[in-house]
Amino acid sequence: MKFGIQLNALRVTRGQANLAEFFSLNSIWLPHHSYGRYATVDIFKELKKLITNTSEIEIGLGVTDVLRNSPETLREEFEKLRNLSNNRILLGLGAGEVRNLSNFNLESPVDKLENALKYFKKENFKVPIYIGGRKKRMRRLVRDYGEGWLPFCLTPKEYDTWKPRQKRYDHALLIPTGFRRDLNEFSYYRWIAHYWGTLLWAGGEREEYQKIFEESRKRKKIQEEIKETAIILDEVRKTKRLIDRFTKAGCEHLVCLPVKLNNIELIYHINRLRKKLI
Repeated sequence: MKFGIQLNALRVTRGQANLAEFFSLNSIWLPHHSYGRYATVDIFKELKKLITNTSEIEIGLGVTDVLRNSPETLREEFEKLRNLSNNRILLGLGAGEVRNLSNFNLESPVDKLENALKYFKKENFKVPIYIGGRKKRMRRLVRDYGEGWLPFCLTPKEYDTWKPRQKRYDHALLIPTGFRRDLNEFSYYRWIAHYWGTLLWAGGEREEYQKIFEESRKRKKIQEEIKETAIILDEVRKTKRLIDRFTKAGCEHLVCLPVKLNNIELIYHINRLRKKLI
C-alpha cells in the first residue's frame, strides 16, 4: 500500500515537503478550494513550491475542476509543472464542488469534464489524470481517460463494488485521518461524500443542508460508517484491519486527509503509523 497526504493549502511550507520526502511518503496532494481564505491561494505557485523542494515524491492537485481554470489553462500550467518536476506531477479532476463554484454556470458539469478530458487526449496531454467520483458515469470517465481513480471516503465494500476493473489504473482513495477524540468530526466527511454534493447540485441552500447534516450525524448508520471510512491513528489494530480490507478491495494508494491535524502533525503521524503497520 502506498501512502500519500493531502496538506492544507493555506499553510504549505518547504519544510513540510522536505519532511514528507525524508519519511519516504509516496505523494503529496493539495486540495483546490476557492471559498473563504482559500480564495487567496495561488494553487499553481503552491504546487511549484512543493516540486522545487523535493526530488522524488509525487505531487498532485486533488481534485480540481475545469470551470475555475479552463482546460487550456490547466494544460499550459501542468505542462510547465511536469517539466519542472521531471514527470512527478499528478492532476486530479472532478465535476466540481458547488461551494467553490458560486460564480460559475453549473449546468451539465460532467459533460464539461468529459469535453475537457477529450481535449486533453487530443492534445496528447502527458500528465497523469486522476478522476474523483463514484457514480457510474464518472467511473466510465476513469476507464476512458484516466490514469488513476481518487474517490473520497468510501468503505472497503463500496470501493470493491465501484472500482474500475482495469489494472492499469492507480486505485487510490482520499481517506479522513485523525484521532478517536475527534470521531464526531469524521461524520462530516462521510456526509459530504454521500449526501452534501447531491443536495447542493439540486440547489439546496446552506441553511438547509446544515440542518440535514446536524440531523444525519446523530444517526447510528453514519456513526458505524465512520469506522470503515477513516484512519483512526490511536486505534492501530483496527486501522491495520481496515487497511488490509482496502488492500483486498483493490486499493493501492491511500491519500490521508487531516482531521483536526496541522500539516506537520499529519506527516509525522502517518510516518509513525506506517512503522507500526510493518
